[in-house]
Parts: sequence; C-alpha cells; structure tokens
Amino acid sequence: MATKSRNNNAFLWSILALFIAVISLSYCLSFILDLVDLSFARTTRTFAQLTRWMGGE
Repeated sequence: MATKSRNNNAFLWSILALFIAVISLSYCLSFILDLVDLSFARTTRTFAQLTRWMGGE
C-alpha cells in the first residue's frame, strides 16, 4: 500500500489563511466593540424610557 506524501503547499496556504484571518479580526475588533457598545447604550436608554412610561412619569 502506497502512502501519500503531505502537500507542503497546502499546509503553508492554510497557515497563511489563518494568519490573514487573525489580522483581519484584530483590525475589525475595535469597530465591532464600538458597534456593540452603541447597541448596549441604545438598549439601556430604551429600557429606561419604557420603565418611565410604565411608572406613569
């Protein structure tokens, strides 16, 4: 039975793709966190307004 040799090019391309993915995520992380922070602040304001309405103020 013959054994297939590993394709080194495929391994190197996989490592390169993972490296690019990590770089892309680290670059976009600040934008993602800013969006989540804005969404959280907006949600907090919405719940505060609903609570005021329910309280009759």
